[in-house]
Amino acid sequence: MHDMSTRYNSCNAVITDTYDQQQRGRLQWNDRLKARFLDTWITRSDAQNYMIFGDPAARLRIPS
Repeated sequence: MHDMSTRYNSCNAVITDTYDQQQRGRLQWNDRLKARFLDTWITRSDAQNYMIFGDPAARLRIPS
């Protein structure tokens, strides 16, 4: 889970920095930047909501 947490943190930093630059007037939105921002947002959401369920073929051996 460490890798997913690291990915979430790095994407969150990019989103925060981009938003901060835009609010300060240092950045103007264009189609390429919007697409990159949206891709980063989706990647961050995927990393945040990632779950490990285990091997679907594995079974617990519970006595009857």
